[in-house]
Amino acid sequence: NYGLIDGIKDGWLAQIKGFRIKTDTDISQVSKTAGDFNLGELAEAVNTDKRNKIIVQTYSDLCLGEQALAFTVNIEHTIALYEMFKQAGIKVAYATGETPKEERKEIVDNFRKKEIQVLVNCLLFTEGVDIPEIEVILMARPTSSGILYNQAVGRSTRKTPTKQEATIIDFVDNTKRQSLKTVISLIGRNNDMG
Repeated sequence: NYGLIDGIKDGWLAQIKGFRIKTDTDISQVSKTAGDFNLGELAEAVNTDKRNKIIVQTYSDLCLGEQALAFTVNIEHTIALYEMFKQAGIKVAYATGETPKEERKEIVDNFRKKEIQVLVNCLLFTEGVDIPEIEVILMARPTSSGILYNQAVGRSTRKTPTKQEATIIDFVDNTKRQSLKTVISLIGRNNDMG
C-alpha cells in the first residue's frame, strides 16, 4: 500500500493545508447506510441556506480566485450551492451524474482555463479524473468513509509547476455519535480536536 500521505511525504504529491470550519448544523441523528451517512437524511440536514452561505463565505475569505472543487451530497445540494456561489458573483459551474458527457467535458475544460473558479459536483469527480488545476477542496459533504474522503482530497494533490500545496476545507457539523473524516483523521490524529 502506498497511500496519499506517503505520496505527500515523498514529494510526489502536493502538501496539504487544512481548515476545519465548524457549523451549527446537527447531523447527529442522520443514520448510516452501507458504512456512510444515509444520503437522503444527510442532504436534508446539510442543504440549508445558512450552511451553504458559510461555505461560500469561507471560500471568499480564505481562497477567493483559486480553483476549487466542491463536493456535495446530492443533486439538489449541488444546485443550491451552485446558486449561492453564483449570487456571490463567483464564477461557478456544476456537474452531476445527470450532466451529459459533452457538457461535462466543456465544464472541465473551462475550469482548467480558469474561466470557472468553483466547480460544484455530486461525487462525480472522486476518482478516475485528473484535474491538476484543482487548488482547493470544499468538503461540503460530510462523510464517515475514509476511502471516499481520501479520494476527494486526492483530486487536489496533483502537483503543477505553479502548485505545490493544496487547501482542504472541511465543513464540520455537530455530531455526537458519528465519526467524521477530515484532514485531522487523514493524517492520523484524533478527530475530536477543536
